[in-house]
Amino acid sequence: LSAAAWSILERLQLDVPRTLGTPLAEMIVRSPSGRETCVRYSDDPQLRPAALGRDVFDARLLAAARRAGATVLEGFRARGVLRSGGTIHGVEIVDVADSEGRRELHAPLIIAADGRRSTILQATGAVRRTGAA
Repeated sequence: LSAAAWSILERLQLDVPRTLGTPLAEMIVRSPSGRETCVRYSDDPQLRPAALGRDVFDARLLAAARRAGATVLEGFRARGVLRSGGTIHGVEIVDVADSEGRRELHAPLIIAADGRRSTILQATGAVRRTGAA
């Protein structure tokens, strides 16, 4: 997570202290041609990014969502979006243990929080796949 992301988590009081992350000293950026450059980060811990495992981050984020009153459905996978007149008004989900167990969830706001290969974003057409990730 970037230093700015850590600041946002702190401001939102999501109980994800920086001490959970592993500070990063540098990042090597490599182009497809093999050319490399090294980016060195600040020695100031407040300006330095840190790596945080998804298992830790997701658990803390989920706990914060529950505390805020969110309804959490576990054991389901997003299958697609529900549209009406060009407007997205919900998602279709399927039970991972029973592929016949489909449900529709209607909401005024849909947040695609299903990862970098987001089924939701792909279903909206907002993301195009241009090759292997």
